[in-house]
Amino acid sequence: MKKISFVNVSNLTLAFLLIAGFSGCGGGTGASLGSSTTNGSTSGGSTSGGSTSGGSTSNGTTSTSSAEGLWQGTTSMSQNVTGIVFENGEYWFLYSIPGNSNAIGGVIQGNATSNAGNIASSNGRDFNITELKLYDISSLQGTYTTKSKLSGEITYTDMPSSMVTFASTYNADYEKTPSLSALTGTYAGDAASSEGTASAITNISSTGQIIGTDASGCKFTGTATPHSRGNVYNVTVTFSNEICTNSGTQVSGVAYFDSSTQQLYSAALNSTRTDGFLFIGTKE
Repeated sequence: MKKISFVNVSNLTLAFLLIAGFSGCGGGTGASLGSSTTNGSTSGGSTSGGSTSGGSTSNGTTSTSSAEGLWQGTTSMSQNVTGIVFENGEYWFLYSIPGNSNAIGGVIQGNATSNAGNIASSNGRDFNITELKLYDISSLQGTYTTKSKLSGEITYTDMPSSMVTFASTYNADYEKTPSLSALTGTYAGDAASSEGTASAITNISSTGQIIGTDASGCKFTGTATPHSRGNVYNVTVTFSNEICTNSGTQVSGVAYFDSSTQQLYSAALNSTRTDGFLFIGTKE
């Protein structure tokens, strides 16, 4: 595939996931990014809030006052969104293309502060797969109720008069304990980065070792380890052979396994946050 570099311009939408190496022109296909019904409220269509992935005990303690958690909802552009906000304010949100929950639109990553029901961020970056571009954002501002709902607006740096709004509800699956035994298996799905898009197969061992290859023959290896808090995993992936145009590049990020659908979601970025790697796959 022809290499297409992300352009450092400014715009925005929403995102979060794990993918095996290539970014989709028009969005990759894969699992639905449907919003779930959680805590008695509905935001979107499919129900996944009751699913578990791992044990039944809590992995650490979710903050009683911050926006920490797993969130699912929709945007004002008719996109479905699934995201994680960590205890330290780091966030990852994956979004679909407008009107199609089965196609990956991109991922947003940044750091936020949340306190007393307000959340704010000024360093968000949107890795837009459909446009193969990187967009900076001037601000993300919103409100939340801990373990209940999170909503806000995202303002484009290069389009001050334009913004995207979003609304999401908390998914209590975040409070489950991540388990490498639950994650172990082979996943078939679509991979995306600035290089393009391709189908991919990823295998994760019982010790968290990742081995994968995409349809072009590009191979990648890495590791997955349970995050210290929340039902998510830390992921590191390195592209390892000459077929990969990004050979030798290492990316780090997060992954979430939904045991009710047997689907793996992940997103990772390089150290300078100028390139990303996404994957959605279903366990075979």
